[in-house]
Amino acid sequence: MNKKKILMIAGTVVGLGVLYLTYQHIVYVKTDNAEVSAHTVMIAPKVGGYIREVLVKEGQAVKKGDLLIQIDDRDYGVTRDSMQSELLSLEAKRKDAEKNYQRIKDLFSKGVVSNQQYDSATASYNEIRAKYDSAFAHVEAGGAKC
Repeated sequence: MNKKKILMIAGTVVGLGVLYLTYQHIVYVKTDNAEVSAHTVMIAPKVGGYIREVLVKEGQAVKKGDLLIQIDDRDYGVTRDSMQSELLSLEAKRKDAEKNYQRIKDLFSKGVVSNQQYDSATASYNEIRAKYDSAFAHVEAGGAKC
């Protein structure tokens, strides 16, 4: 082989080597301390309870909507059932207070009952209705404040 061919082959090999090293340098990140910075976010569940299962590993990348943990729902379920029972009780009390208020209101308009009786029936009805509305909002929100 002549000298020119050997130099061309050697130049090609050196050029390919330089291209490979440049590609490696651009594409792959190197570090001496092996630390990578990333955004971390503290998370908290809407409801409390014991963790049944952790579905991700520390440092794993996650995106919005990924299931991270499963919470044991027994305590939450008891609280939810209790709130629904309380709501049913308040609904019955609200209906009774509303009927009583309407009766007293009709009698008051006829002058049969006193102002004190009318005011008492109005206050009782408003109080029960407010408690019912609050309990209803909690149940509709899924008991997030339990």
